[in-house]
Amino acid sequence: MKRSVVVLLLFMLVVIPVFAAKGGTLARTLQATLLVSDPETAADNICAWAKERGGYFLIRSTDWVELRFPTDDIGNFRSFIENLAEDIFNLSIEAFDVGEQIVYLESGIRARQEILDKNLSYIDGADIKGTLAIEKEVMRLLTEIESMKSQLHNIRVDSELARARITFTFRDETLPTDIPSSFDWINRLDFYSFLREAAP
Repeated sequence: MKRSVVVLLLFMLVVIPVFAAKGGTLARTLQATLLVSDPETAADNICAWAKERGGYFLIRSTDWVELRFPTDDIGNFRSFIENLAEDIFNLSIEAFDVGEQIVYLESGIRARQEILDKNLSYIDGADIKGTLAIEKEVMRLLTEIESMKSQLHNIRVDSELARARITFTFRDETLPTDIPSSFDWINRLDFYSFLREAAP
């Protein structure tokens, strides 16, 4: 009976399931500053590109966007922004191997689940004091397992979806007040004085 109560408690707590890794164990990030004529349109195009590939944007503004998209598409994304921008500054792509973290968390979860099963096997033979101690230990283990599964889930998402942060800059399209000529004698002419003298 006591074991049934604790088992019911386990089902009532939502524990994030362990997902099988779909891809490799590399988490990739890309950062770049794009020179564009219209930052608003550029942001729209980048977000649409990510959405078409099953990704999404985290933050979007006229100054910068941050988005996630499948890691396998990072080369395609680089080509896309190269075609989108007039120029690219500070482009960097980094990769981090998260395989060791995945192994550590998976083994930690398995070890705690084994201890949890052992504690549950003792509960039927325990007195009230022992039952309370076991239930306290069970709750501690469940909290640790839930936290580790959440970390594992986030790490696997990082290995499946690349993260990109793109900042926009644009040229000032106003014309300069003085445009020098390649002919030096023209540069020495005072055109405005000429107009004033010619005026009636």
